[in-house]
Order: sequence, then C-alpha cells, then structure tokens
Amino acid sequence: FASEFDGMEKFLEEPTKYGIFMDIKERNSLYLKLINGVKKRVGVISLNNSLALNIYHAILRHFPRRKLGYLNSLVSKKSDDGFDFMTLTYFMKNPDVLREYDVFVLNEPAALMAFSENELVQNFLSVFEDNKEKFLTIGSTLTNEVEDFISNDFRIIDKSKRVEFMIMDLRDKEILKDVLKKESYTILLSDQKEIPKLLKEAVKISGEKDITFYANAMKDHHKMMVMSSITKDRIRKFICSTNTDGLPSILGEDEVYLLDFPLTSLEIIDAIQRSGMILNLAYSKEDILKREKGLEDLFPRKERIEEITRLLDESLEMELDTFKGILREEFSISESYIKIYLRILEDLGYKVMNGKFVKIKAEAGKNWRSLEGELEFSYFEITKSILTKEK
Repeated sequence: FASEFDGMEKFLEEPTKYGIFMDIKERNSLYLKLINGVKKRVGVISLNNSLALNIYHAILRHFPRRKLGYLNSLVSKKSDDGFDFMTLTYFMKNPDVLREYDVFVLNEPAALMAFSENELVQNFLSVFEDNKEKFLTIGSTLTNEVEDFISNDFRIIDKSKRVEFMIMDLRDKEILKDVLKKESYTILLSDQKEIPKLLKEAVKISGEKDITFYANAMKDHHKMMVMSSITKDRIRKFICSTNTDGLPSILGEDEVYLLDFPLTSLEIIDAIQRSGMILNLAYSKEDILKREKGLEDLFPRKERIEEITRLLDESLEMELDTFKGILREEFSISESYIKIYLRILEDLGYKVMNGKFVKIKAEAGKNWRSLEGELEFSYFEITKSILTKEK
C-alpha cells in the first residue's frame, strides 16, 4: 500500500484525512505500522467494546513496541506511550480527550454509520465533522454511507477483498466429544472465560499431551511460547480465543470449530485469513442467550439502574454492605459485577463516604455505561442476524 500513500514514511508523518479500507489481515498490519511508526499521540475510536477489542487484542498478539492503552466508559488505562484504543462512549464522556491526541483513527466506520440515528453517535459525528483534520478512518468494509460521509474531505483507498472459505452448519449439534477425540483440531472460542472449562474437558478425553491453548488474557511470555510452538509446527490440538489476527489460519489445519457465539462477525473474519478453510459453526441457541446475559452483566440496562437509584433515594445514607446484599439477593448480581454498579452510581452522583452512600450531586449525572451498553446490544442484534440465519 506504500504507493497508494505516496510512500509509507510520508503517510506515517501525516496520516490524517485518509479513508483506508482493506481486508482484516492488511488492516491489522496497517495498525501495527501506525503503532510502531507514528511518533504522535494516537487515539483509535470504535463504536463499542466488541469492535475495540477486536483490533486491540489482534495487535497485542504481535507484541508492539509501544505500550497500548484501553479506554471505555469505566476503564481508563492510558498508555504512557500515547497510543490508546477507546470506545466512542469514552470519547464523548471526556470532552478534553480531543486535545490529548494528535491523531484519531475512526475504526470500522461502517459499523458507526449503521447507528447514525443513535443520539450519542450523532453527537460524535458532529465532533468529527468539526475536527476532520485530526482524523483518518480504517476499516474492512467501505459502504455507500461511509463513502458519502467522508468522500469530500478524505482520500479514499479501497483495497478491501474477501477471503473465500466454506461454512459448515453444526449449530445445536452435540459434536464436542467427537472433535476432542480427533488426532488434531483447532477450536475457536469468543468468550475466553470458557477456555479453562474446555481444556478440562479436553484433558479428560485425551490427556494433556499435544493440547495447546492461546487466550488473550495470557501473559506475554506465555503467548511467546505458543507462537514459538506454532512456528515450529508443534501444535496438533489447539484451543484459541478469537481476535488473534489469524492464529488459526497459520496452523496447518483447514477446519476450525467455533464453539460459542461471537460478539461480532469480525471475530470470524479475523480468525479465517486463509482461503479454502472450513469454518464449522458449532454453537447453540443457549450460547447466544449466554452471550446476551454476559452483556447484561457488563452493561446493566438503564431500567435496572433507575430501579436501583430509586432504592437509594428512598433510603438515604444506606450502608454499602447493606446495598451489596440487596444487589446479590434481590437483583441476583454476583460480587464480581457489583463494582460495575458502584462505578455507574458514582457517575450518577452517588458516592460512598464512611461506608455509606451519599448523593453528592443535586442533579443526576449521565449513565454513560448504559449508553455504551445500548451500542453493544444493538450491534449484537446485527451479529445475531448474520450468524443465526439459515445457511
């Protein structure tokens, strides 16, 4: 692509006002070039967490030279090296962010334009319009809506293409034990929290020999060990997270089994980067419901938060321990997710002081987490419409 940019060095010096569209593998490669080659402070904005994590984890697989940050409505882990991935909600929640970065990348703009009627997205697009000189867009799909939106101001480079692969429909079929008995296999899981359970099942069936796994949450030195085994062609039985920039495609296996339901179809496209591969869709209806429940745990619905704030307003200075007990017993919220509710309540003006809740704002603040959740749930509906229809 260097010729399209009038030289890669020139592009890396001044990367704004481009609209660049290419297949996932090339997209990820371009992000790596930006991370390792651009000396400016860069913020990568995605519609939601599903899309932000898709590119963030894919890049981390390559151990980039710059440390990367990740920012959303509740998480604010900024990079000391000035390269951060963020959700649109984080960007809108923090108006000063526009001055904190030299360059912004609008990641997968087609997803953003699909929600152009959403109020938060509309507000963001207004900011984008007023600050185009700081932006470029990178995506895997150039839609008419995106082209119409940026064509007058951005130099569009469209090199997007599809990798041809076969899809086998094994949905709602009991195939796991048969797969785990094979001499070799590659299994893909979108929810990496499911990997330990699957590993336990795999060991029970065939023993520990030859089973390798890769999870995005692994430490770098563990990831390096897996990558070393892959390059030396030592892997026969592989269990892998999604969003790894094509790890399943590097292996010799032509078949991949997707055992749970992804949050975005880009997780599949990221995994299958080699033509001629076979993707076995092996998730169930229960897997889809499980992912929806997981999203609701991470992004509580606005109605539930309103119910909880009414409870606090009716019982001023409620003790924190009492409140946690109510969340556990009356709302069936586990301890690991209670901290999310506490952060949301803080945004809304409720603070814990001396072990009791105090309302420190006369008017309620904005429930940014639920606004972020709306973009997660709505986007997940699109993923469902793509991956649950008959093949």
